Amino acid sequence: RILRRDKSTFSRGLRARNYAVIPLSERSGLIQWVDESIPLFSVYKHWHRRTRVATSTPVRPSDMFYGKLVPALKEKGIITSSRKEWPTDVLRKVFLDLIDETPNWLLSKEIWCASSSATDWFSRTQAYSRSVAVMSIIGYVIGLGDRHLDNILVDFATGEVVHIDYNVCFE
Repeated sequence: RILRRDKSTFSRGLRARNYAVIPLSERSGLIQWVDESIPLFSVYKHWHRRTRVATSTPVRPSDMFYGKLVPALKEKGIITSSRKEWPTDVLRKVFLDLIDETPNWLLSKEIWCASSSATDWFSRTQAYSRSVAVMSIIGYVIGLGDRHLDNILVDFATGEVVHIDYNVCFE
């Protein structure tokens, strides 16, 4: 609502995609289905299946991360599981290694394939960029953690990202 009421954010198309949540108890509730959207991990998984050997099962990104992180920490003599003690330089190297293993055009190509024209593709990539920016700010403000490729959805009809699974904010 805040973004819709402000003329400058409204004119830039800045908005946070939302969906209905109905709490049933302290530990359960009903969540509205988010139409036309798929988890980022599904996009990655489809790419992996198209480009890898048919018998190869896509490795979960968290497994890829820890598969690189644990040896890098051991190499530095660090045996702690406390994230606060992981050196930034090690995390950065692992992150950059993972980036090198995944094509930087993956989302752009998927948005292109879902678009009917170059103008449509441009609108969707703008919506993608704006929604990532808005959701990053909102996530920072509310202290949202536990972000991974299964709880960030992409709506290829609009290009927007939709975050799901906010339960870590309320624990």
